[in-house]
Amino acid sequence: MTAQAPAPAIAVEEMLALSSAAAVGFRCDVLASSRLLAALSEARLLERIRDALIATDQDPALAVLRSVAFHALRPAGGKLDARWWDQTRRFGERVRAGIGGVIERGDMMAMHIDGVFVLCTATSGRGLPPYLPPVAPRLLLTIADGAGLDPRGALAFIR
Repeated sequence: MTAQAPAPAIAVEEMLALSSAAAVGFRCDVLASSRLLAALSEARLLERIRDALIATDQDPALAVLRSVAFHALRPAGGKLDARWWDQTRRFGERVRAGIGGVIERGDMMAMHIDGVFVLCTATSGRGLPPYLPPVAPRLLLTIADGAGLDPRGALAFIR
């Protein structure tokens, strides 16, 4: 009789609310992973995300992120259909390859800040069962190492 291999561990990162987000211009909630905050200061992280969104104010690819960040508008919802999963998979492949940019639907971007590859995701609870309470529009900031972009784990970014 052979022993079964143990189940793989599930990586969990603590998400911390950034209390200074409103002071630098964000109108939505902003949460960042503890691992990201160990690599970058809260102030530097918020300022660079804000500055990138302001500097691209004419770029429609970032309109969703700007509307969440600066107006606390809920990103357009919809089913987590094959197109959603396919876009997330392709974006995850680019991130894992070290390529920054914006996902086609506009609710995720990856950028370098002081040598750290940061993933910024706009979320509002899209895809959650209707019996759960609504989630306020927010930005989630993590290290963009692709760990959370595997479609099997991508639901962590929309909750």
